[in-house]
Amino acid sequence: MADKIEKYTLITGASRGLGKAFALRCAQEGLNLILVALPGKELEVLAQKVRQEFGVKIHCYPVDFNEKSAPVELFQWCVQNNFSVNMLINNVGVSLPGSFINSVTPSNLSMIHINVMATVVLTRMFLEEIQKHHPAYILNVGSFASFVPIPYKCVYSGSKAFVYSFTRGLREELKSTHLKVSVLCPGPMPTNGDVSKRINDAGFLGKIMSLSAKEVADIGYRGLLKGKPVIIPGLCSKFYMVLTKIFPDKITEIVLEKIYRNEA
Repeated sequence: MADKIEKYTLITGASRGLGKAFALRCAQEGLNLILVALPGKELEVLAQKVRQEFGVKIHCYPVDFNEKSAPVELFQWCVQNNFSVNMLINNVGVSLPGSFINSVTPSNLSMIHINVMATVVLTRMFLEEIQKHHPAYILNVGSFASFVPIPYKCVYSGSKAFVYSFTRGLREELKSTHLKVSVLCPGPMPTNGDVSKRINDAGFLGKIMSLSAKEVADIGYRGLLKGKPVIIPGLCSKFYMVLTKIFPDKITEIVLEKIYRNEA
């Protein structure tokens, strides 16, 4: 009976960058969408574009995940409107580069709240609803920073390490079910002018590891459907992952410190 219900893919951080690319990729597959992002005209502009181009059903929910009640209120809104979610893409996240000693506590707490707590609470709130459907998917967006401690981005890399560990643990808990749980760990993406500048500042390594948001969304979507536990887009990122396992942690940390000092 549940399979005959109209299903939705819920994407957070959907108005720009990787979230926007996921919205377009999923709409291309004919999936109905719930797009969640900060309040602003970008969300409605995207929704209108996708409706016209792909003819899928779209509902928008503007929200700031700095508000602690936001994940619960989003879930309640879906319940009240009878929106059945069978795919959750936890994409929302923020990154604030710079030395930790020059950072401010409110910004660090905001990063942790959005990158970690929003992901956990949304996953828990929607888990039982998603499990009712076939097929059923959860994709949490980590980062290449999930695997290595990054100087000058230590709170960000720490938060993404949590997303990676949380997703792998949850996947193991649910291995006997039909629900597919994956973590996407992309490298740099030139999603706007500021990020592009940071990629250039990071030097050769940042440039060769970067992929467009469209490429990452495509790889992430296909990997999720295949049920891959960890999705690492790009050959360069995969190769660099192998190197981080071969070389001692201290060598990796020294190299990353030099790279990200320039970015900071």
